[in-house]
Amino acid sequence: MAKATIALVAVALLLLPACAQRPRGVQAASPIDCPSPSPVDPTVREPVAGPLIFYGYNGATTHAIIGDFAPGVPTKVGLGVTHTLTAPVTLEGWECATGNRLRFWYKECCPFTTTPVTPTQLAATGDLVAVLQADAAQGYPGYMLFTRPGLWKVSVSQGDYILGSVVFQVVEF
Repeated sequence: MAKATIALVAVALLLLPACAQRPRGVQAASPIDCPSPSPVDPTVREPVAGPLIFYGYNGATTHAIIGDFAPGVPTKVGLGVTHTLTAPVTLEGWECATGNRLRFWYKECCPFTTTPVTPTQLAATGDLVAVLQADAAQGYPGYMLFTRPGLWKVSVSQGDYILGSVVFQVVEF
């Protein structure tokens, strides 16, 4: 009986991170764990985290690769939905090597009138937490403001619960 209870607790702990509670808007103080790019969902052939499909990766691979990064230029990453959202979801992101926050621009038009801009401008523009309202059945056009190539983690949450995460390998164009 004790072995069965221990096994059940171990399984529950393994499943917990998928919808773990976490503090909002936390700045990572050091590198975060993201050993490799996330696999692409074989059904939609795009990276998926929670209810969101990320359009912007290099479709020639089996992992989440953003292959059109250019220094000083916002990276277009459209978001689709796997099903109609009934409540808002949020995006938060971090550079894996440093823990620096990723900024998002899921608003009207464009974050800058001319490009390229400096990495400092990219790191200071847009939202640290992008809120996606539940009213966009067609998806969400927008940008992720990567400041340099490397591994970047984006988490999708609803309230205080993480619905999923994707790790992108951002490669310079």
